[in-house]
Amino acid sequence: MLADSPIWTLTCGDGPDGLLALGACDHVITDPPYDPIVDESNAADRVRDPGTFGFAPMDEALRVRVASAIGATCRRWALVFCAYEEISAWRAALERVGMIYWQAGHFRRIGAKPQMTGRGPAQPNEAIVICHARLLEQRWNGGGKMAEWTAAVVRGEERWHKTQKPTLLMKQLVEDFTDPGELIVDIFAGSAATGKAAIGSGRNFAGFELDPEICEHARADMSMPLFDRMSEQLTFGEIEPKGTAAKARQQLDHLVLELVRGSNSHGIGNGEIATYTGADPKDLQRSLQRLIKRGALRSEGRTSSTRYFYNATATASRSE
Repeated sequence: MLADSPIWTLTCGDGPDGLLALGACDHVITDPPYDPIVDESNAADRVRDPGTFGFAPMDEALRVRVASAIGATCRRWALVFCAYEEISAWRAALERVGMIYWQAGHFRRIGAKPQMTGRGPAQPNEAIVICHARLLEQRWNGGGKMAEWTAAVVRGEERWHKTQKPTLLMKQLVEDFTDPGELIVDIFAGSAATGKAAIGSGRNFAGFELDPEICEHARADMSMPLFDRMSEQLTFGEIEPKGTAAKARQQLDHLVLELVRGSNSHGIGNGEIATYTGADPKDLQRSLQRLIKRGALRSEGRTSSTRYFYNATATASRSE
């Protein structure tokens, strides 16, 4: 691996076949199509039919192919996004090929769509099946933290892929589970959020995307200078903090920024931010003030009625 000079490839083609052809990798982090059962239980932003997303839903044959490719090539962690209804199926498929199931993690989606049929509550989260290969020692960089990662759903002009994952979410996963210089593979690359997070964090990346148009768009996006991407410059444009307290402050700043961005033009109040973050009130106020000082946020109102807004114009000017 080229630890000092991260490299990436994004290939148009079948993901499981591409992974097998690659031969070996350190980690697989991927977001495959979901099972058709999701359509029946949660018709929100995950309706799976070719007219909506342009690709077929998950079936057992594809699940077996994906799991077999992971089992044959992955040296360490495999993270597979799925609906909660699919956890058992993915666990069984990955265990059959020799992977060790650890547990299901949770992607806490800020700004997720409501349940469109109105027949019941919407699912605010997505599951992440977390497995590890048997041959190498199981370890990660997250210490004793919970298996829950929070990020705002991608909205507006930034969202060009219909199942686009937030780059900040993927950066959290990359940094928690992988080490600099390692090779991360995404066999359903889509918008290449995994790839951007990997390269931005000093990892190598190989992605596979079946749709030629999506692959070309993602490849062009990855070829841009990293800090030309407005939404990512505050994520990757910082010096890595030293010390536990400094890292905690940076993590809180990132979380608050994502929460405010996810509120779009409506803004978000102090109470809502406190509820989502669970942060100490003093720490939260310091975080908000840091972000305002950096020009990432602006505030309107006073005291308990204050609302915070994402300052896109000021943020964009930082990259010019």
